[in-house]
Amino acid sequence: MHLLSMRLIKHITFIFLSVVLLFSTSFVYASSNGSNTLSHIDIDGNEDFDALTDGLLILRNLFGLSGDSAIAGAVAGDAVYKTPEEIESRIAALGVRIDIDDNGELDALTDGLIILRYLFGLTGDTLTANVVADNAQRSSASAIESYMTQLTILNAPPSFTSSSSFSADENQLSIGTVTAT
Repeated sequence: MHLLSMRLIKHITFIFLSVVLLFSTSFVYASSNGSNTLSHIDIDGNEDFDALTDGLLILRNLFGLSGDSAIAGAVAGDAVYKTPEEIESRIAALGVRIDIDDNGELDALTDGLIILRYLFGLTGDTLTANVVADNAQRSSASAIESYMTQLTILNAPPSFTSSSSFSADENQLSIGTVTAT
């Protein structure tokens, strides 16, 4: 009887944690469309990924420009977000997602140029030539293109990373850890 109770508790725990995970990811996904987080690089909000607007806005921001000088001539006519404060807030909401080469630094001459080149339609070695940081964790053209594809999808679902498996084995005491972004 005791063994049956333990199995039942483990399965109930698994179901409970699954429901919590589903609720948590729904909340994270819903909030990713809000003002605190941003999952894509459509900075001006016109549902178009454009080098001369979105790319230039990010590049100027990474160079440290702010206010009117950061947005002058770079906001689309059909933009939803037009003020320097709105634009800066949206770029800030991207956080480390715009660390394209994944070296732990946001840099105009690496990350900013890669974003700009990608939005101009460059691929392969032309996309990455002479702009990937020496200490980059994401350095191949294919890895960078794949990552940029994720940043150019509107309303992308959350991505999950896991530190362990998620089976409900009979004697399993721990289910695992999930991070949703």
